[in-house]
Amino acid sequence: MRRARSAAIVYDMFPTISLGRFAGIRVSISWSWLLILALVAWSLARSVFPRADPHLSGTTYAVMGIVAAFLYLASILLHELGHALQARREGVETDGITLWLLGGVSRFKSDFRTPGAEFRTAVAGPLVSLVIGGLSIGLSQLVPSPAEVGGVAAWLGYINVILFLFNILPALPLDGGRAFHAFLWRVEGNREWATRVAAGIGRAFGYLLVVGGIALVFTNGDTWTGVWLALIGWFLVQAASAEARQAPRVAS
Repeated sequence: MRRARSAAIVYDMFPTISLGRFAGIRVSISWSWLLILALVAWSLARSVFPRADPHLSGTTYAVMGIVAAFLYLASILLHELGHALQARREGVETDGITLWLLGGVSRFKSDFRTPGAEFRTAVAGPLVSLVIGGLSIGLSQLVPSPAEVGGVAAWLGYINVILFLFNILPALPLDGGRAFHAFLWRVEGNREWATRVAAGIGRAFGYLLVVGGIALVFTNGDTWTGVWLALIGWFLVQAASAEARQAPRVAS
């Protein structure tokens, strides 16, 4: 869920507040993230951490949930900074980063000149998530620490590994879709065609998530997971469609 041209149609619906500049890049956060932080902290404190370690107090679980939620927010920001800093190395400046309901989006001031530049920028974010995940899991498993610290580190590690796996799927506008687009562009030498193919896969994957989410609601009664999957799927369909509409304006 990355570049501005595709995602702006959705995240611009939410007002944002500035968090300042990181590495010279302006960062803002949508008010929708306050909802995400609250839901993540509540879910961790009420179910995830108590199941993992039932011997702690309710207050401890609450503190762990809040800390883990803010660390998750920080990991999303680092993911986006990975994209932005790599883009800078490729000669493309970032207009800003916005953290919003479904993750983050980096807004670039220009298009990438080569498939290689786009590919390297696309994979930079997931690699940051993978490093965070590996270090966090290693900390929880190999470094002696209080149960509270280990529990938060383990969850942060696993959620970043999941973030990595989801983002490398070859469907626009996910990072894997960006990398796949760069690959197709390199092979065929036609940027417009590559965009249409990658966007088509993105739409198909989005519709699959929508159908799967609805099925979860009506077959398993899992309303929360079903609605969330359907929401993500709807965003992917809208963003991929926006990418396809931009394709005719992009020179091959």
